[in-house]
Amino acid sequence: MRATLAAIRETQLRRRHEPVKGVGAWLQRVVEGYFRYYAVPTNLKRLSVLRAEVCRTWLRALRLRSQRSKMNWDRFNRIIGQSIPRVRVLHPSPDQRFKASHPTFGGSLMR
Repeated sequence: MRATLAAIRETQLRRRHEPVKGVGAWLQRVVEGYFRYYAVPTNLKRLSVLRAEVCRTWLRALRLRSQRSKMNWDRFNRIIGQSIPRVRVLHPSPDQRFKASHPTFGGSLMR
């Protein structure tokens, strides 16, 4: 997660002068891809930390765009709601996946 956050931070700072919608669409794809891979039931706390850190670094990059900081949290929360997906479970737990793919293994073969 540290390597992913470092790469996102670096790219955000390079892209800070691009339009907000373009950066938001890019971040949405990056965060959704990360969630699709790591969103298992026991990992939600870590994913919420990742989401919060991505949002914090994006706000910092937006505030660095000008000498006056026009971006406050109220305005930024509206942008986040449209761009950054919320954390949710996308994959069932491993035992449920195993039971779904091996329905006869649950006890009928062991007798």
